[in-house]
Amino acid sequence: MKKIKLLTLGLMIAGTTLLSSCKKEDMSEYAKKEDVQNTVIENIDITIKSYEWTWNNLYNTWEYTRSHGFINDGVLVGYVMNGQGKQALPFYDANTGITYGLVDATFDNKIMITYYDGTSSLSSPSSDVYVYLKIIPSSQMKPNIDYTDFEAVAEAHNF
Repeated sequence: MKKIKLLTLGLMIAGTTLLSSCKKEDMSEYAKKEDVQNTVIENIDITIKSYEWTWNNLYNTWEYTRSHGFINDGVLVGYVMNGQGKQALPFYDANTGITYGLVDATFDNKIMITYYDGTSSLSSPSSDVYVYLKIIPSSQMKPNIDYTDFEAVAEAHNF
């Protein structure tokens, strides 16, 4: 029993010595937090024409799909323009009964904008739809910002 205790103590001392003698990595080549403090990874303004929507029979939804190369560490926020300004997605327009949605299919490198009212008789939008997407690094998300308010987000992230 005494030999087991001595052997365990010896292994712990050897392990501590080995781990404390490792060379520290030079961190100067990495970006500092202040170097990327107010950056937006990507800023995309999309004008969706009426002919660019595709009907999805399964979900009774009009969809616009776009490939992207977003960094998985980013947070995607989207806004659609309507009569009251830029509205955060998803957005339900009480005047028309239409809901605009946003799907980030990171696993497939695609984003999807949806347009639906829950019926199978909905026509695609007859006029252009303006969508604004912002990809903000998750490390730069600010807890006191209302991300449904485009103006507050624009001011907080300098865009």
